[in-house]
Amino acid sequence: MTDRLLPDSHPASALRGITESHEQSSQEEKRLEAAKDLHGFLTEEQCVGDIISMDYDTAEVLIHDRLRRDVGGVPHGCLLLATRLKPDPEPAALAECDLADPQVSLILLRALRSSPLPNDIEMKEARLRAGQRAAQTEHNWDEGGKTDLFTLDQMRYAGAHCRILGTFRMATDGDSWNLRFGGDIDNFYAGQGLKVYKPVGESLGRIINHRRTQDLVSTPVRIGIPRYAASAPPSGADSPGYELSVRDLVAQRTALFGMTRTGKSNTTKTNRIAGEQIARHLFQCQQRSFVSPKINRVTREVERPPPVIIYAEEAHTLLPKGEESDTGNIWSRIAKEGAKFNIGLVYSTQEPSSIQTNILKNTENWLIAHLNNSDELREVAKYNDFADFKDSILKVREVGLLRVRTLSSPFTVPVQIDKFVVGDDDAVRG
Repeated sequence: MTDRLLPDSHPASALRGITESHEQSSQEEKRLEAAKDLHGFLTEEQCVGDIISMDYDTAEVLIHDRLRRDVGGVPHGCLLLATRLKPDPEPAALAECDLADPQVSLILLRALRSSPLPNDIEMKEARLRAGQRAAQTEHNWDEGGKTDLFTLDQMRYAGAHCRILGTFRMATDGDSWNLRFGGDIDNFYAGQGLKVYKPVGESLGRIINHRRTQDLVSTPVRIGIPRYAASAPPSGADSPGYELSVRDLVAQRTALFGMTRTGKSNTTKTNRIAGEQIARHLFQCQQRSFVSPKINRVTREVERPPPVIIYAEEAHTLLPKGEESDTGNIWSRIAKEGAKFNIGLVYSTQEPSSIQTNILKNTENWLIAHLNNSDELREVAKYNDFADFKDSILKVREVGLLRVRTLSSPFTVPVQIDKFVVGDDDAVRG
């Protein structure tokens, strides 16, 4: 009698089953790793408070002085993360984490100013009475038993008004999971709380160096470190570097705005470190490529000329407002048509309001230092999210402190540009 294998016990079926099981196991491992990665942005020590109200554009965060002190402060422009995720979850919680759930995400906030709380009038009155009791003593009103502990604790809550910059979540292409950023939120719930955390170190580095389109990202070059306040102490060794994608400069327009001696030229020199990789051929080779383009022997196609970056100081004298229709202005032609010839333009001025409007509207990269009058601020505030930094741009004159927004970056970051030393292969860090 001949033995016969049942269909489900056929070697090919068994092998297929093993393969499918292995693939499912591999996909599950990738999903768990992605969930762990998303939770890794959070640490319990960096919790600053809770969202108490929000809409599609802004959020109000309740912060206690103790938490504010523990995280090293929440300065203007500080980036925060709001989420229902928990730091350091147990393996069982990770296993149950549904990455497709919209709430499995991190909402990115920027702290802008204080916001009133419903009990503010009562707390102001309590501070007034405490101050009156301490007025004739050497103690501050929160010392020496001048105020009872319960009232003191209530006084130490404050609200922070934040701009919603967007949402980080994990997305899959069917094979792998990657961190994605969208410049908005898709929903919010009035009856659900969200904890708020201040990212630092590696987590902050991943946030500020996240780029919208990986296709635009090439070799990154560090140009500085994030810096929220000029009065803050120097950052420690764990401070992440802010990286510029070299490709952001290729065939694009880059604006450097700021008063004299505020770090514009140092930034230009630091950017040249990145530009050095793409602009070595410069004039002679570039001219030959345009006049006598090379033909690829295999494809018989015209080879694209190598990229060139042109730096223009005092740009308000080269690209003055009111001369938009002057076709004889070579600088205007470079700014408007340079991209199709693989030419990038970096233009610098302390008078952005004097630059041709159509060039400003089409500028992809922005680096803004201190400006000393409201006319220039009004012009700058029209673009991207620079309105969030109007007050600090006007008030803070700190050499090398710039607000940076590039083609591939989804939001502006305040950056302390690294010091440039002539003769070094790289900028001096710090």
